[in-house]
Amino acid sequence: MITLAGLIAGALLFFVSYRLTLHRVPIRIMDIAEKRMLSSRTGEANSFRHGQPPNHKTQQIVMPSPDLIYSSCVYDLSAGDLAISGTLPPEGYYWSLSLYAHNTDNFFVLNDRELPSRSFSVVVRRKGRSGAASAAVAESPTQTGIALIRMIQRKPEDLPIIRASQQSIRCDIVKA
Repeated sequence: MITLAGLIAGALLFFVSYRLTLHRVPIRIMDIAEKRMLSSRTGEANSFRHGQPPNHKTQQIVMPSPDLIYSSCVYDLSAGDLAISGTLPPEGYYWSLSLYAHNTDNFFVLNDRELPSRSFSVVVRRKGRSGAASAAVAESPTQTGIALIRMIQRKPEDLPIIRASQQSIRCDIVKA
């Protein structure tokens, strides 16, 4: 016969396991991802690293889409807001910016279809922090996270166009 103490112990064990899985595991995964990404760029946060056409040796992202080229930036808002800007590839080329909080939550997405011009500017700031911005504002729920830009490469001749767009991308601390 199951006792009340056994039921309570089982419920408590379930609750603790559930909370750990939902809250601690994603943060640990992001810790590992941020450290791995920073180690590949000499430990420098708030700067983009531009990927190569994907193959089994070039990607840190597990099972990347074979027709997407990635640019990534581990961001740290401890020094202030971060301005991410750049020029998109010409019309007809897919492009997206996704921002991920330190707990792996995707809290902001922008793509080429949402932008009337071929350029973008986004200010990333801590949620609840105020300040003027001349661009779209993305409020990060955490101090650190990852910005990921994806661009489609349909054929080898697209690579110079994508590289030109990548070289325009800037990630700078906003001066007060």
